[in-house]
Amino acid sequence: MNAAGLAVLFSLSPLLGKGQGVVETPRFVVMSDVHFGNTKGVGPMIKVPKALKNLLGKTPAADAIFIVGDLTDSGTAAQYTQLKTVFNDKANIPDGVEAYYLMGNHDFYPSDKELAKNNYLTLGQPLHQYIKIKGYPFITISMNSSGNSGSNLYDATAKQFLTDSLARAAQDYPGKPIFVFIHVAPKNTVYGSYANDGNWATDDFSDILKKYPQVIVFSGHSHYSLRDPRSIHQGDYTAINDGSSTYSEIEPNSVNVGIHPEKYDNITEGLIVNVRANGDVNMERWDTYRNEEMLPQWNIKAPHDGTQFSYKGRNGMPPPAFAVGAVPVVTKTAATTCNVTFPQANDNELVHHYLITIKEGTQTVASFSKFSQFYLNSQMPQTLTVTFSELPGGASLVAEVTAIDSYGNASAPMVSAPFTTEVVQVVRPVADILDVVFGENGEAQDISPLRNTIISGSTKPTTASNATYNRQSALFSGINTCYYRVDYAGNQVIKDAFTNGFTFEILYKTNSTGSTFSPMSAQESGGAGFEHPSGGQAQFWAHIGGGYKTIKSARSVATNQYYHEVGVYDKVAGKLRLYLDGQDAGSMDVSGAFGFPNNSAAHWIAIGGDANTGSTAQSPLNGEVVIARMYGKALSYDEVRLLYSSLTEPQGNSLPAIQGIQGKSLLRNLWGVPVDTTSNLPAGVYLLTSGGQTKKVIVNK
Repeated sequence: MNAAGLAVLFSLSPLLGKGQGVVETPRFVVMSDVHFGNTKGVGPMIKVPKALKNLLGKTPAADAIFIVGDLTDSGTAAQYTQLKTVFNDKANIPDGVEAYYLMGNHDFYPSDKELAKNNYLTLGQPLHQYIKIKGYPFITISMNSSGNSGSNLYDATAKQFLTDSLARAAQDYPGKPIFVFIHVAPKNTVYGSYANDGNWATDDFSDILKKYPQVIVFSGHSHYSLRDPRSIHQGDYTAINDGSSTYSEIEPNSVNVGIHPEKYDNITEGLIVNVRANGDVNMERWDTYRNEEMLPQWNIKAPHDGTQFSYKGRNGMPPPAFAVGAVPVVTKTAATTCNVTFPQANDNELVHHYLITIKEGTQTVASFSKFSQFYLNSQMPQTLTVTFSELPGGASLVAEVTAIDSYGNASAPMVSAPFTTEVVQVVRPVADILDVVFGENGEAQDISPLRNTIISGSTKPTTASNATYNRQSALFSGINTCYYRVDYAGNQVIKDAFTNGFTFEILYKTNSTGSTFSPMSAQESGGAGFEHPSGGQAQFWAHIGGGYKTIKSARSVATNQYYHEVGVYDKVAGKLRLYLDGQDAGSMDVSGAFGFPNNSAAHWIAIGGDANTGSTAQSPLNGEVVIARMYGKALSYDEVRLLYSSLTEPQGNSLPAIQGIQGKSLLRNLWGVPVDTTSNLPAGVYLLTSGGQTKKVIVNK
């Protein structure tokens, strides 16, 4: 690093072309999120030198390289030492190439913020810089926060520096683009900066930047792929997402595997930017892991006054399409399990993901969202396969595959030939961990083999007879003291069920969807449960593999209507599943250990709310609960459907025990098993015929 790296104002002088007398224009490289100290994949000590060589080895030679924040994984001195080892190596950064840095949120991870700044300053550069390269202005702005999104990620000094530098650049370089580098993207610009695709954004600079249509602002932070066409945005100015040089992510809730699809840690990306003699700015997008250019190149046309914004208002149309005659191939691998294999579709830009559904007639019985793996470029697979297990037995089914592009445009579905699953004998499962029944005067008891103690909050729920389901139900007022709880802090059986795989079942209705509510949940920085944000979207949460995994159904619940929800954690299959009214409502792949709440004071299951460390419930329900159960295994789809179809069968103490049954004709129990007609009957639910009438009755022993 030469002495120019110590000043706030840098200048690389214009050069004359040989014998031409023509002023040369800048050519520079942009990359971000190198995260020294991170251990994803082969790590930055291998990934970053490879990326640098692939970007800076191209001709003509670059004038400079900008590293747009998250230089380190946690801002330590040792991690900066690693960075300097790589960037001071002439094999990685050739002579004549200046490297410019700025701080991202990870660089501010140390609790001592002055230490964080001082560690950065060992690079010999100030926090904010105004740079001139071959007659063009460049501005870098560092963060002073470890936050991910929102306001106040950048302090007043940073905002004033940007304000002053933009005014200066506009005056000194009229008609020219102004290049700005910030770690966190401006809100509602590029891929990842919107509330519905991750919200990796800040509004700190929105009012400043919108005054300058000639600005081209580069940001990273999200780790979202530079390959996605949404990584360039033109509105009030031009914004660019420059990818990541450590690993890639995608937006949450778009595919079942979550934000880190297959081979996400084998992705590094960067840009080579060329300012043309006519004033246009050309951008080459590079997969630096495979040394492949991602086409097409982006071209930002002069004049830079907002009149030539060719990337403004794009919608991605037309939608993707499969090749004529293409069909999914279904291969049955077990009685109710199959693989669906299909070719990738075509799109004018790229296919982001696929929705694969299994249908019985018009009813969707299973679905899965699969990432296209577009970020692998030449290594993107030509075909994809999805495995479906726990399909309904004895059903005639088809598989449908729909391709969806980055803008949400969907292809026509590609439909398989029909296939049939084998008939499976299903026995109604027994809730062996928790089976709550409600009695009079707000009483609740557990009739599972564990006979767990059930207590209420300081405001006891009321109970009432429910004619629809032939049993008592509990009524909740929506205040945080009105709930039931089952403590499991000292119950190893319940803990083992959470750890090894379990099922929650709830039958309820809500009187309001205006705020978040939980009919049954055991969450507090760990645990699992049902959750419904404002609007009523059905969700099932479970803390697995170090963080919450969430299924967000496409369905939302309405007020004053009963819903049957079943959440399943299948540890053996590595699946989290949600069923709503006997139908598949979403699933996702999960791995790792189940995580309990850190504080044992939150080790309880709430009915009518969510667990808490105190004496109140979070997200209280204003509504009614009819059934609340927990099973110590992962229920199958057929078992869930059987539960749903038998909801109106009475259970527990909702009917009196049979008294004096001699002379009556007991036909069968509800599972179709013949029974003795003597009075020495096991506990259970029976159909009793007497006087020409048949009624459901219960024997309690």
